[in-house]
Amino acid sequence: MNRIKQFSAICLIGLVLTGCGMAQNNNDRDQQVDDNDNRETETRQQGYDDNAGPVEDRLEVADETAERVAELDEVERANVLIAGDNAYVAVMMTDRGEDEVTEELKEKIAEQVRKTDENMNNVYVSSNPDFVERARDYTDRINNGEPVKGFVDEFNETIRRIFPNAK
Repeated sequence: MNRIKQFSAICLIGLVLTGCGMAQNNNDRDQQVDDNDNRETETRQQGYDDNAGPVEDRLEVADETAERVAELDEVERANVLIAGDNAYVAVMMTDRGEDEVTEELKEKIAEQVRKTDENMNNVYVSSNPDFVERARDYTDRINNGEPVKGFVDEFNETIRRIFPNAK
C-alpha cells in the first residue's frame, strides 16, 4: 500500500510539473519572427547632423547647372555642388564691386538650378570669396576622382560657416 501511495504521489508531481512546463504565457509567436524589442535605432535622418546642415558622403558637381547659372548677366562664373536635395552655388559676380548677392538674384539663380534639377528643395547661394575659392577647389577635387570622404568634414564646416541656417 505504501508503494502505491509513493507511485501515485510521484505520478501526480510529474503531471503537475509537466503541466506547468507547458505554460506559454501568451508567447504564441512564430519562431521565424525576429523581435526588435531590445535594439536601438537611429531616429535622426541619415545624412544630417542636427541643425548643422548637410553631412553628406555623396557630394556631386553639377556642371550643367553651373553653366545655366553663369548664363545670367549678373554672374561671371559659378560652381554648383549638390548634396542630397541641397544645392550650394558659389558665384563670381560680373560686377566685382558687388559684395552680396541680392535676394532677387538668389531667386533667379535658384530658378536656374531647379530648371536643371526639379528635386532641389534648398538652394544656397553665396559670392563670398572664400566660398567661391573652396567650391572651385571641391569641384576640381571631385572631377579629378578624389574620394569625397577625404574632405567631407572640411566641406561641412565650410557650409556651416557660410550658410549657418542651412537645413
